[in-house]
Amino acid sequence: MDDEPLMGTSIPAARGVLFDRLYAARALAGVQRAYGEPDAYEDPEVVALLGTRAPEEEPAAMGAGRKDETYELEVGIKVHKRDGTAREVDVRAYELADVVVDEVEGTGDYTLNQSVMWAFVTSVTGDRARPAEGGGWVIFLTVLITCRARINRRTA
Repeated sequence: MDDEPLMGTSIPAARGVLFDRLYAARALAGVQRAYGEPDAYEDPEVVALLGTRAPEEEPAAMGAGRKDETYELEVGIKVHKRDGTAREVDVRAYELADVVVDEVEGTGDYTLNQSVMWAFVTSVTGDRARPAEGGGWVIFLTVLITCRARINRRTA
């Protein structure tokens, strides 16, 4: 008898582990961390676990009812400084992105606490800093984390 648990997808577990890591990260103290859309976009710094992109499934190499799924977790970053420069906003946003990368890849646990087979940062993208409504500068970045998991859909 196989002791592998039955599950439809690993997405909620992987999202939960990633959010817990971001919430606990000391380097994000003072930064609004949100699971989903942020409570207040007015906060000057936000790191938000936004959504999941492009989930795909394919039959696993071994075992009936097993599938491998691949998807991307999306983390949004916003930095706004009323009294700062475009360069300061840009630098700070990429510092926050580095924290996300460290929480995924820098812990030595590429499995997000065994919720996936592996996870790694695929990209950090964004536009340039722009003048913000109400003054100052703002920038938005997106960090994509690619995850791959084996899911077991066998029926009992």
